[in-house]
Amino acid sequence: MFTQVYFNVTGKAMELHLNEWLKQQGVRWAAAPEAFLEQDDMSVWSAMRVSASAHARALVERRHFPVAFETREHLPRAEKERFESLLPGLRERFGAGSLLVSNSAKDPHRMGRSRVLVRRFDGSLEPMEQASQFIRHLSRIDRYRIYTPPGLRDGVAAALRELWTEPS
Repeated sequence: MFTQVYFNVTGKAMELHLNEWLKQQGVRWAAAPEAFLEQDDMSVWSAMRVSASAHARALVERRHFPVAFETREHLPRAEKERFESLLPGLRERFGAGSLLVSNSAKDPHRMGRSRVLVRRFDGSLEPMEQASQFIRHLSRIDRYRIYTPPGLRDGVAAALRELWTEPS
């Protein structure tokens, strides 16, 4: 569910565009409740509609940057660090504002102290995370996606295919 809904390709692209536009505008969400409530969808959309920013245009016109590259869903720490080490060089090569990088990460659900017990065939009880092979083997989701303007997509994709090889 996380990869298909919360980490959806289009949803993440739009989120990245919104964050970039807010940074460009120097907009920060107000801490005071009254001021925060004044910043509603209509005020943000109105400002984006008149903005010349590529990120505002992507949102208003619903034409987000396409994905140029994505890693697999479950990156071990060493691969994550290796991928992150490539980003400064890519930003320098293609322009800092030309790459939108998404890192979708989520640890698997763990029951913790609120244990759910499963009754086994012999009548004994055992924690669900031990009884379920599925739950026992859940691993952390850690995926990177790089979005770029359409004109840079192929170049960024080629550069990453050259630089990034996942161990077999």
